[in-house]
Amino acid sequence: GDSSYRLFNWTAKKLHSRLLALGATPLLELAEADDQDRNGSMSSFPSDWLDSIHWIGLDRPDQVLDPWSERLWEALLARYPLPPTLQVLPAAQLYVIQQHRDTLWGGHSDIRAMRPKTATSHRVKLADQRAPTEPAANSISLDDTTPFDRNRPYLSRVLRNERLTPSDWMQDVRHIELDLSKPHQSLAYTPGAVACIVPRNPASEVELFAQRLELSLDSTITEIALVDHADAERSSRTQCPCNTAAIVSRADRGCADASLSPNSFLHVPTPISMRRFLTEYLDFLGTPRRFFFELLAHFAHAEHERERLEYFASSDGQDDMRRYSLKEKRSVLEILTEFPSCQPPLEYLLDLVRPIQAREFSISSANKLFPHSLHLTMLVVSFTTPFKRKRTGLCTSWLASLSPEHTDERVRLWIKPASATFRPPRSLLTPVIMVGPGTGLAAFRAFIQGDITTGSSLEVRTNRLLALRASVLKSVSVQDSVGETVFFFGCRSESKDYFYRSEWETYTSEGFLHMYTAFSRDQPNKRYVQHCMLEHSQQLVRLLEHQEAVFYVSGYEHARQRCIANLALDSDEYENVRFLMCQIRGAMPKDVREALVQCFTIEWQQRGESHRTPDDAEAFVRQLEKSARYVTETWQ
Repeated sequence: GDSSYRLFNWTAKKLHSRLLALGATPLLELAEADDQDRNGSMSSFPSDWLDSIHWIGLDRPDQVLDPWSERLWEALLARYPLPPTLQVLPAAQLYVIQQHRDTLWGGHSDIRAMRPKTATSHRVKLADQRAPTEPAANSISLDDTTPFDRNRPYLSRVLRNERLTPSDWMQDVRHIELDLSKPHQSLAYTPGAVACIVPRNPASEVELFAQRLELSLDSTITEIALVDHADAERSSRTQCPCNTAAIVSRADRGCADASLSPNSFLHVPTPISMRRFLTEYLDFLGTPRRFFFELLAHFAHAEHERERLEYFASSDGQDDMRRYSLKEKRSVLEILTEFPSCQPPLEYLLDLVRPIQAREFSISSANKLFPHSLHLTMLVVSFTTPFKRKRTGLCTSWLASLSPEHTDERVRLWIKPASATFRPPRSLLTPVIMVGPGTGLAAFRAFIQGDITTGSSLEVRTNRLLALRASVLKSVSVQDSVGETVFFFGCRSESKDYFYRSEWETYTSEGFLHMYTAFSRDQPNKRYVQHCMLEHSQQLVRLLEHQEAVFYVSGYEHARQRCIANLALDSDEYENVRFLMCQIRGAMPKDVREALVQCFTIEWQQRGESHRTPDDAEAFVRQLEKSARYVTETWQ
């Protein structure tokens, strides 16, 4: 867990307590691991389980993990001993049979010609001819109802790419509009929905990676299949004539199989050129974790390189591995360049390097107003490592480089529906309070533009928004039938990063929106959204206590510099990767919640309700959370 959550490890502790109450006997002591603690992350699973699924965004110190997993295996073996004919394999033998190492590496100048006896999860077939080119546009029939997803992304193009901040400003924030002109039901979206976008590796880096591993960009991958070693083991035990691992191809699983692991390459269409595979599917610019070093060590021809990689994979080497890899955000390409004797075969490359993952962006437009496009409000990620290396986010920098003139450049995307909680209330009568500093306003721009209700209410709201869009209010009486909409927005400077200012001013002047702003750097004393909340505590308490308002928080956690320093996340996850959560993380959401508790305390005191204490205010906010009337969506 993460101790910055208000309910730290709550689910695990509650389950543990319940099992004890039912009379269960613990196999081991409960290990509470803290992701914020350099010495205590992820103690609850054996290391090979964790590494095999490439946990995203988790720091991996093993001072707690390794001892706990060792005790786990000891306890399991004591309770369920192995048959006399079997013995526990050393950890290295899970990947390479140790006694074959000299046979595999000794005397061979071309390491790729040898195939170590490892449990690779993929089988890859190559051919010399070029692969067919990708179609230039989507081909969607009128009766096609198959949704777009990871296995079948929609191919969009950029309609608009506008920088919202001045060129001399410290942050580059973009307004991006993507084309959704092809009619398809899965391209419709509601406020709170998310655009999942898969980035591309730069062509120059693709050339370097192919050169480093001596891969021909003109070759073709004709098949990618999963190897089912469990079937192979079962076959050998039953003396099946087929003693090889079962092969599961993309066709066998089906393109739309939602159960596919995010680290599987079965979603890659074949045949495919090596150039396109490296450009669109292999995340060799991502920062690897411990498993990468553990497996890569088996392909190191130089002894000193192998020893160094094995050290990085060991428990003792975790601090140095973090400093070397995570702290500096070294990519797979950079590490392979610094260990030149490592030459992993293509099959193992698919185990070493995960696929490029989709980045999730809150859609900042309403489909009712923009039926043929979606809008993104995006910060272009750029930062400097402790050793002054310049790093940029793969997805945001790629999107920022695109323009409507790039007609051949396609953006692979699909739409994830709004979550059950982070969406506007179903009733127009329910007041809405939104807190969205910086690019956190993206989802709230969609909230204000659109509505998810049905029937006459939707028609009323849509007509009103269309009128506002044209700056012509046709019916003042509509105000009385819509609950109050309150928006707290914060940024650094009113003149630099007050995004969509004209829109907010239009909504405010027509009486549709109560807009409160905080510009933190425009006065000697910093002013944030929580200060605005305290200034309008009476309105907040009235709406939440008496009118059943829903309170939303969205935006960066504003702990990004701390995360970079502690290196708990990959650079890819610094982008506008978003995840819905019911707990409070980071500085901004925590400060907003504390300010709301203070608002209740202040108002109750001013009303003479001295019997209501700050603890009561905390309990009231906690009840808002439980009833999904306090919803937080943040990203790092």
